[in-house]
Amino acid sequence: MQQQTFYDRLVRAYKKHPVTFILLSINTIMAIIASILSQSLFTYHSDVLINLGALVPSLITNQGEYYRLLTAMFLHGSILHFLMNSYFLYIIGGFVEDLLGKVKYITIYMIAGLGSSLLVWLMSMNSNVPTIGASGALFGIMGALLILTYQRPRLFTPYGIRSIRSLVVINVIFTFIAPNISIYGHLGGFLTGIGLMYLMLTSIKGPKPRKEQRDDTHHGNYVIDSDDVSDDDIYYTN
Repeated sequence: MQQQTFYDRLVRAYKKHPVTFILLSINTIMAIIASILSQSLFTYHSDVLINLGALVPSLITNQGEYYRLLTAMFLHGSILHFLMNSYFLYIIGGFVEDLLGKVKYITIYMIAGLGSSLLVWLMSMNSNVPTIGASGALFGIMGALLILTYQRPRLFTPYGIRSIRSLVVINVIFTFIAPNISIYGHLGGFLTGIGLMYLMLTSIKGPKPRKEQRDDTHHGNYVIDSDDVSDDDIYYTN
């Protein structure tokens, strides 16, 4: 078998999860730009981030720079911040893209990110402190998944439901105890994701079980892997 090149792997990743791939690519490009302009690999200068579009409430209030509500979600303050959010987006993004489809996924991600930025601005309209990061959008995705575990539980395996709810609890606790975390940013994204999912519920149906069971590991059209933890362990496939 011919060994895949790095380019081949990128093409495969794009074809499998195009929305997640594009979001990760934008975040990566902006991190590289911030690193070069800051002349630092690990921590990016606040002035550089502000020039690139960080959310500074006072600049929106006094100068009408509303674009910052959008651009802030593609910026990160350090290589660690970037890697943490990118890893989370890589893991949960592909899963949600498969589960909900491209349109619902990107809709929740972008609007939750805007909801996150909007709450930060409204709660500190004259602040000069910059806020950045994809966390608000990611919290929106988590909020949407949480609602699905209650309203459409047949979409998930029992393991998947436990995993999603545990993930939400851990991240909400982390929001309130970790330093340098935008509480309003996380809550704004989380609540926006919940609201959007309630609006989308009527278009999201659970899987229809088949009458016959094919074998011990297949339950109707529900597939539950027993060898490892994968997407099939978290949600049901058709």
